[in-house]
Amino acid sequence: MSDPSGQRPFVPVLRESPIWPPHVIEDIQTKAQLGRYRMQGFSMHRKVPSFDDLTLVPCTLSRVPLEGYRERCETRTVLGTRHAANPVVLDRPITIAGMSYGALSGRAKTALGRAAKRAGISTTTGDGGMCREERDEVDVMVYQVLPSRYGFDPDHLKLAQAVEIVVGQGAKPGTGGVLLGSKVSEEIAEQRTLPVGVDQRSPVRHPDFIGPDDLQLKIEEIREATDWQVPVYVKMGASRVGDDVKLAVKAGADVLVIDGMEGATGASPDVLLDHTGIPTLSALCEAVRALDSMKVLGDVQIIIRRGGRSRLQLPSIDDHGDADVRASLRQERRARPGGRGYARTDAGGVADHGHSDRRDRFHTPAGRHRRGGGGASGHRRGRARRTLIDA
Repeated sequence: MSDPSGQRPFVPVLRESPIWPPHVIEDIQTKAQLGRYRMQGFSMHRKVPSFDDLTLVPCTLSRVPLEGYRERCETRTVLGTRHAANPVVLDRPITIAGMSYGALSGRAKTALGRAAKRAGISTTTGDGGMCREERDEVDVMVYQVLPSRYGFDPDHLKLAQAVEIVVGQGAKPGTGGVLLGSKVSEEIAEQRTLPVGVDQRSPVRHPDFIGPDDLQLKIEEIREATDWQVPVYVKMGASRVGDDVKLAVKAGADVLVIDGMEGATGASPDVLLDHTGIPTLSALCEAVRALDSMKVLGDVQIIIRRGGRSRLQLPSIDDHGDADVRASLRQERRARPGGRGYARTDAGGVADHGHSDRRDRFHTPAGRHRRGGGGASGHRRGRARRTLIDA
């Protein structure tokens, strides 16, 4: 085809469409070739409100700031004080979320265990059971009980310092897990009792769950198996957070783990990552409101996962197993019992230890101070309430 003058070939001009941008067209073409939806790892791509959008209200006159060279901000954190005989004690309010042995290699799990021990925090097993090398490296381990029951071992359960019942995942709430066949090696297949090299899909709910009342039975089973020694966490993907929190508390949970839609995963239909669940920041507000209405705020702790990646945050261990345990992490054990505040986890969690003054929830006020003359006896002492940002 030539232009009207006949001088050169006619080339049609393709303009970008606001309805069908190039990445949407590419996605449609790829799905047509595959004959199914696309699977991918990582997390959501869209922008949602997060903890990075918050600003801090610093101390001035009404809240006297701490002197960094002579006063200390207490970060020791205690989880699971509601029913457990031995609550979880962390040097700082950070945990490493569950990442399955299989999605991560044994070396990566071992590295996470070492990092957790150095930082004085906990790590979590993930789907597929416990990696013994990681267990040997870490002091505080949380053992997950998932719908798949892959790799579940009652003897390993008793080696943990806490047990986490997984009801849902923030990256893909309402759906089961996926482990691609390329990761199902002979070792992983033996641990999970699966054929080598075949995609593994986990069920969406526990096989013995028909409704929320069954959660109470499961919690009681775990308490009997562990002789009421360790806390029981309940992890849920953020969706109907207020109702879910109330049901979990009624069932007897010690700690609630709220996983927002920013959560990452090893494999998921990509449409779920951007279009299911609610942001972590919104989920936390609903969870705190629900606990407050039940008058258990502070008795039941909250761990939130995901929600920020700002450089303002404290040292973290991210979803890809890359330990960023900086030299500034002190290894000394705290002498005083755990404080109150919020604790962010792994790649984004926060544990709520309750506040006596709800107005200070997003502030960092110093605690009560005692003034005096010179020397150590004259130093102002206090405990700062932590803010909602870190890991």
